[in-house]
Amino acid sequence: MTIFLAVIIILLLLLLGLPVAYAFLIGSVVILVGHGFPLEWISLQPFYAIDSFPLMAIPFFVLAGRLMQDGGISNRIFHFIHFFIGRLRGGLGATAVAACMFFGALTGSSVATVSAIGSLMIPEMEKGGYTRAYAAALISAAGFLGVLIPPSIPGILYGMMAEISIARVFLTTVGPGILLGALYILVNYVIFGRKQPKVTEKQTWSEFATGFSASFRQGFLALLMPVIILGGIYGGIFTPTEAAAVAVVYGFLVAFLVYRTVSLKDLYSILMNSTITSSVLLIIVALAAGIGGRVFTILQIPDVVSAWCINFTTSPLVMLLMVNVFLLLLGMFLDCNTIVLIFTPVFMEMTKKYGIDPYHFGAIMLMNVEIGLITPPAAANLFVGCMVSGLTIDKIWKPLIPFLLVCFPVLILVTLFPQISLFIPNLIMGK
Repeated sequence: MTIFLAVIIILLLLLLGLPVAYAFLIGSVVILVGHGFPLEWISLQPFYAIDSFPLMAIPFFVLAGRLMQDGGISNRIFHFIHFFIGRLRGGLGATAVAACMFFGALTGSSVATVSAIGSLMIPEMEKGGYTRAYAAALISAAGFLGVLIPPSIPGILYGMMAEISIARVFLTTVGPGILLGALYILVNYVIFGRKQPKVTEKQTWSEFATGFSASFRQGFLALLMPVIILGGIYGGIFTPTEAAAVAVVYGFLVAFLVYRTVSLKDLYSILMNSTITSSVLLIIVALAAGIGGRVFTILQIPDVVSAWCINFTTSPLVMLLMVNVFLLLLGMFLDCNTIVLIFTPVFMEMTKKYGIDPYHFGAIMLMNVEIGLITPPAAANLFVGCMVSGLTIDKIWKPLIPFLLVCFPVLILVTLFPQISLFIPNLIMGK
């Protein structure tokens, strides 16, 4: 009866427009109180949930992303990538995809990637003959590639909730991310690039060397950042959390002392924006993992769900396909971080009983929740794309459809063939 009442309360609060985290909080408190837990104990659980060293990486990566964006580092990355592929047909679109992948490797945030690269690339793509709606759609879709290329905030949360290596989780999405990025570039070529005339003007070796030297000098320090972060993590020099702190220090030194694109006055707004974003994320963690997680444990939901699945099917593949459909539907309505926090403990019990590698499952789960970022009605990336382009969602939706559709074959391939996600972590970190 208590559970039924809590579910009714959650649904009513969601219908009234209360944020998902708070609706689940109130429903969870009803369940805990109904099971005899004192309010004093309940009030402490959110603090225990965020008392975690790996979680410290989140505010650091958010701050690093703001420094990259406001410090003009993303602009230098764009010019370096554009030098190599900008002359190809569809080169600006391909540059946008590659820039999203590269920028995500600095920030770990999909929304930050769309905001930073969209603000920079949409005007450039318009000058190159792309429509504003198409440019916004491409960058909104490519934005979540930045989370598939490490590091990523959802990856940190998944590793923490699954109690497995976060560094290894980061690597599981590299293969799917590269595959999907290549397909995005191919789709861009088919839709737009093949209609463009070929660049007939030959580039001499001297011109290439001069251009490369200029773009490399301009972008060297920006390009060095992911090398320091990822090289430090996988070289055993520092943990992902320490890497996030190093990213902040490095980004500040480059933007403030070298490029001088950030002043002391700018730091206040950068810190304020980063604090607000980090606070929202950590509140979700505190409520979903701290309160919601306790409810799941008390009600033995992971055991109940895994027992139901085994009674329904003994095939791991069928179960994974069912999970894909479930997560895709959830992604249409819930934030990706909320999904990871609430449902990872449920699925971990299932993966053990089916003998599924938790890292392979992590790649599947992260791909699903990231697809949700471009699937209405929630579609956070689409709304950010609308904001930076000044367009409404109905204008962006139609050109986005081809990029959304190619996500599903990649998701199926990653589900069917674990080595797509496991090859790189096994190669770098061993089996």
